[in-house]
Amino acid sequence: MFMAHENPAGGAPLLQVAIAALISLTFLTPVLIAVLAERRGNHAVVGRLADEVGSRFGAPRWLALPSLTLFASLLSAGVGVYWDVPYHVDYGRDEGPLANPAHYLILFGLLGVFASGLLSAGLASDPLPRRTVRLRRDWRVPYGSVLITLSGAFALLGFPLDDVWHRFFGQDVTLWGPTHVLMVGGAVTAVLGAAVLAAEARQTGAHGRGMKALEFQYPLWWLLGVGAFLMEFDIGVPQFPMVSQVVILAVMGAWPLVWARSAFGPGGALLAAAAFLAARGVLMVLASDLAGRSPHHFPLIAGQ
Repeated sequence: MFMAHENPAGGAPLLQVAIAALISLTFLTPVLIAVLAERRGNHAVVGRLADEVGSRFGAPRWLALPSLTLFASLLSAGVGVYWDVPYHVDYGRDEGPLANPAHYLILFGLLGVFASGLLSAGLASDPLPRRTVRLRRDWRVPYGSVLITLSGAFALLGFPLDDVWHRFFGQDVTLWGPTHVLMVGGAVTAVLGAAVLAAEARQTGAHGRGMKALEFQYPLWWLLGVGAFLMEFDIGVPQFPMVSQVVILAVMGAWPLVWARSAFGPGGALLAAAAFLAARGVLMVLASDLAGRSPHHFPLIAGQ
């Protein structure tokens, strides 16, 4: 009876909104400064680091360093999501975007995805692919840079919109809330931007094992990202009939494994699947054993 009469929580306390805005400003300001410095021809620390990382991976500066920052950001967001969902299963609603520690990891991850796209655009210089987006007379950027930036912007927009949603409709505890889908889906789409960026780098003559190492991660991140949409089934609290999610199973299981096979030859799909299961095992330990939350069971997608 108590639960039946409990009013759903509204939006976040304004203090939390202010803190989240301050974190975002503090995080993105150095990135914007670095981008402006690069466009003015001042190759400071970030530019030199991008050149060094690019030479080690045999990739253009606008691919190598942003790829590493993107993967670090996806790791932060991924750990946050895989921690956050069991948290809500155990404790129900929370009040505000910073009400539990997993939300900080998600926020930093989404900021990092957006910043990676900005960084790639800021570092864009010859050699460039055959077709580019012209932002200014002297500034052309690869399509992959634009796709990562837009995907990160959509994902990041979901964070403040989540509070607006809760103010209008109360708190929900499903991963399938529209703003949650916006955040997860935007971050996952950035993986496609990275793949496009790598294909554009190939047009400039990039090659070698470093490029292979970068490209191998794309199917893996796609598997982990889209797999987050099915996480509630893995925990044992399905929100929708499993039969309604056959499209997700196909998009998650069939397409990225075919992608891995075509990109890396025989055994590529098996290698990607093994890496996915290993990564899910690590996330299971982090979110369940170390954080003391409801356990993730063996991912149902593996049976497909």
